[in-house]
Amino acid sequence: MALILIADDDELLCTRLAGQLSSVGHGCHAETDGERALERLQRHQYDLLVLDIMLPGLSGFEICRRIHANPRLYHLPILFISA
Repeated sequence: MALILIADDDELLCTRLAGQLSSVGHGCHAETDGERALERLQRHQYDLLVLDIMLPGLSGFEICRRIHANPRLYHLPILFISA
């Protein structure tokens, strides 16, 4: 199905969300740091980014800005989440 990157600083939330998405057939990777999430986005082709607003390294807003400035990533769907 889809390959999804989850970027959230809450490791427990990442684990639970990845588990639920994996149980219905999706592939999931998780990052708890904004810089590492952006690096992973540049190395792999994801179908969806689940993105927290408040991340160490780079904020979710900055990651979103950089995605929209990158022609290869521009059309990546982003689902923002926040506590």
